Amino acid sequence: MVFEADSNTLIVSAIVDTASLATSSKVLASCLDTPSVGTAKEDRIAISGWVILKAYHPNTKILVGNKSFELNRNRPDVISTILSTSPEDSSQLMCGFLFEVSVQSGDTEFDLNFAVGEEIVPWKRIKLIDAKDDKYKAGFIFDKYIKNNLDQISSDEALFVETIAHQGHGFTIEAPDIVYFNIEQASEKPSIKPAEKSYFKIFLDLLCSRVFPDALVSSAIDHGACIIPDPFSDGISRCLESFNLTNLTILRFTTNSNEAFFIIQQATSADLVYFPNRKLAVVLMHASFELLRNAFFELAKNFSSVLRYSKNSFLNTFRGVIASFPRPHHFYYEIIHGMDVLNTSGALTNIEEIIYGLGADFYSFKNLYELNCTETVIDLKMLSKEVLEKREFVIHVGVGHKLEYDDFLLEIDAHLVNHSLKSINVETKAEIDIARSCFPLILLGVTVEKRKWVEQVDGLAEIINRVSNVFPGAGFIFDGWTSPITPTKYDENQIKQHNEVIDSIKEKISCESVKFFNIVGADSIKKIAFSRAADCFIANSVTGSLHVARFAKRPGIGHNCKAMKKILEHPYMRPHINFVSDDYIIDIEDKPVNMGSVSSEFVSYSIDPEIIIVMLFDLLKCCSVKNRLEAADLFNC
Repeated sequence: MVFEADSNTLIVSAIVDTASLATSSKVLASCLDTPSVGTAKEDRIAISGWVILKAYHPNTKILVGNKSFELNRNRPDVISTILSTSPEDSSQLMCGFLFEVSVQSGDTEFDLNFAVGEEIVPWKRIKLIDAKDDKYKAGFIFDKYIKNNLDQISSDEALFVETIAHQGHGFTIEAPDIVYFNIEQASEKPSIKPAEKSYFKIFLDLLCSRVFPDALVSSAIDHGACIIPDPFSDGISRCLESFNLTNLTILRFTTNSNEAFFIIQQATSADLVYFPNRKLAVVLMHASFELLRNAFFELAKNFSSVLRYSKNSFLNTFRGVIASFPRPHHFYYEIIHGMDVLNTSGALTNIEEIIYGLGADFYSFKNLYELNCTETVIDLKMLSKEVLEKREFVIHVGVGHKLEYDDFLLEIDAHLVNHSLKSINVETKAEIDIARSCFPLILLGVTVEKRKWVEQVDGLAEIINRVSNVFPGAGFIFDGWTSPITPTKYDENQIKQHNEVIDSIKEKISCESVKFFNIVGADSIKKIAFSRAADCFIANSVTGSLHVARFAKRPGIGHNCKAMKKILEHPYMRPHINFVSDDYIIDIEDKPVNMGSVSSEFVSYSIDPEIIIVMLFDLLKCCSVKNRLEAADLFNC
């Protein structure tokens, strides 16, 4: 049964470090032994621990509110460990304390501080919650799960967690210490013992490497479980459990010492790793702890099944890999790179199933690498239900983008382009033949969802009119939304919005002889083919120019908000792109995001169309004739 509590029972819900610079100037080391999170008491809570000062002071006390308590316990073990001296010779032998404080219903927190002489030194804050709080009860039970105390959770408790989760209010999950993109900093956290640091660095380096997807998949194929090094020793960690939400996979690992940790996979095979027992989360790529917290809330809605699945994980079998992301940019940077790593190692030929999320299958890896496997497109939430019921696990495949990996991507791109050009259908080939009769043939990218050039309708219309006046035989390819192989209603809506923008542009065109071609909503195969036919382009410099600048490597003009300049890419990934200078760009913040900041995801921008027009005519003078002469063997590869 779920634990019952007297109406006066209070539970320690969190212990917060309040130490400041004053603390570090006075205190060499300290430890709070009790209470711990989860301690439940009706009226009195035992406080115990120890403190070692940098400089001994005979009048050192522990403060709780307006009450003070003496140091009252000898701790020879602490003196030997911290000061490396004989306890009998130390003036700080009595560095320990043990006392009780009174609590009563309605209390929410109290502070523990040190008094060193007349100076008050901040230390800890103990937070309390009423035991009748159902959200805390649910969080307390779920905490047992994430810390791998599975046998301490009854079936009634699992049902209780489900009930609270379905109420939609979430429950208490203690926030960890979070480190962002810094392995060295993560290894210096207090929860990582000195003897564990070297193992921990090696572990995080592996997670950030391009070989990590293969380490997961090859071990799953060969041994029936994902086997990777233990983060904290020379042992191993094993995983036979995966949980899927929309565009998110969670792998649950256990070490030889039975400690659990979670790897969160969104775009890569390791975007975040979370160690609940150590209250530590390390963000490696495209994830946040808030994302994981929300994922836990979703898992809690089916907690009884999740618990049974984890308790009997030794029965689980490897089903296959997830190779999808609902954005072409990440699909063609992280996902395709991970799959190519598996192809190079030979693991890909032994995978029975490649799984794509809805709206996230931009290319068939079965066709690209000539495999005999099954390909499945499925709602990943439904996949999670299947995996739980059939006792399976899956692995998301992706390699985080780094500049030093771009040489690998160039080789991948060459194979992809070669395959796509061989896959062009007869109708597309005929359309391209007509398009090539135009000179110049210019690809124009339109955007409706985010990072928009706000003058794009008037600007692109003016560009078309000005070019057509000089080149009456000009043709223009409208590009925009890229459809997956299996489009969704969301894709259909995006295509509709893009075409509405294109219609607005066409209404402003004065030249009747100009020819238009539309690849909005086309898949990558068609887009690569049309992009190869273009003489040049004008488009957003990230996803908007993916096919024409990166794959087709055409010359052109790339525009974007200044906030997106943090996206790193070697120039030779898009070797012929000319960027609009920041001097001519004004960023416009579209909408607020978390913590009141503005993400580069939602920053549109203003550029005077005349700036792009001047750049375009300079480009046409320099490049178009040369490009057209080289186009004779366009489809002979």
